[in-house]
Amino acid sequence: MTADERADYLAQVNAVLPTVTDIVDLMEQMDQKVADLQPLLETYLPLIRKDIRRAKTAPGYLPSIGEQFDWIGDSTERDPACGLQLRCFTTLCAFALLMPTVEEIAANL
Repeated sequence: MTADERADYLAQVNAVLPTVTDIVDLMEQMDQKVADLQPLLETYLPLIRKDIRRAKTAPGYLPSIGEQFDWIGDSTERDPACGLQLRCFTTLCAFALLMPTVEEIAANL
């Protein structure tokens, strides 16, 4: 490899290095979030199941609502990342999206 080829190679590596570094950092963050999911599930799934039971007995509840949120039926398919039944994982994500952020709670104090 000549000096010019080496300089060209290093310039190309340095051009993609920041992007690759960002991707690796995001992958590590995702791995940590997946690892943090299990304790979160153990805490919130009983509460979510209780809320779903209460919602199913509410006067305005319709079977179509349960189907839309995937509360009806028995799913044995599991999420490969966390091993949780997809039906439970979907429900947890739906509730998480509806939950206010810390900033929203603080703004209302």
